[in-house]
Parts: sequence; structure tokens; C-alpha cells
Amino acid sequence: VRNPTLLQSETSPQKALEDINALMAEISTIANKTQSYSNYQEHFCTTDGTGASIANSIHTVQKCGGKSTQALNTLLSETEYELMLRKLLWESQGEWEKLYMHWTDTLFNELNVDTIQKDVNRFTQTIYMLEK
Repeated sequence: VRNPTLLQSETSPQKALEDINALMAEISTIANKTQSYSNYQEHFCTTDGTGASIANSIHTVQKCGGKSTQALNTLLSETEYELMLRKLLWESQGEWEKLYMHWTDTLFNELNVDTIQKDVNRFTQTIYMLEK
């Protein structure tokens, strides 16, 4: 997520989006593995040798690493959120460039001011959200 190319204005939107999509695929794979490991951990940590459930299973899961699984899930969620914001940024930049080219290539008296105003307002809202 902190890849310098994702934060440089010189980076092409296509390259940035490719990198982000690759990172999102990796995070998805890690999240699936984490879920599987968590399921295994819960199964092995909450049963005794005979397969009977241990009375204090929550306490046992925490002893077996339940807290580390929660921390990893939190980290993955935060990373996914940051990637989603970066993806929105780059998609918005690509869309803005296309709209700008369309506006500059269109004759002035053929421009639809209401559409331009709606687009600008939408981008303003997106930028405001990204600044938070």
C-alpha cells in the first residue's frame, strides 16, 4: 500500500490500477488463508483429545492465538480500505483526464454546463472523502 509509485503523480493510472489490483488479489488470498487457519485453530484449540468440547472455549482460543488472528484480520481490513481509497483516487484521475480532454475538444457552445457542473461536484466530493 505504501508503494511509492502509487503516490507519485508521474505514475500512469493504468500502471497504478494494475499494481492495486495485484495487491488486492494478494490480500484476498491472505484473507482466505487467515480464515482457514482460524478455523483450524478454533477446531484444534477447542477440543480435547477425545473430540469433546472444552467448557471454556473462548478462553482456550485466546490462549491458542485468537488475539493474533483478530489483529491480522484488523490489519487486513485496514489495508483493504487503504487500497480501495488508492484505487478510487487513480480511477478518478483517469476519468477526470478523459472528461477534461472531452471538454477541451468540444466546441464551447456545445458544452453542457449542467453535466460539467455535476461531474465537478462529484469529483469535489470524492476529493473531500480522500482527504479524510
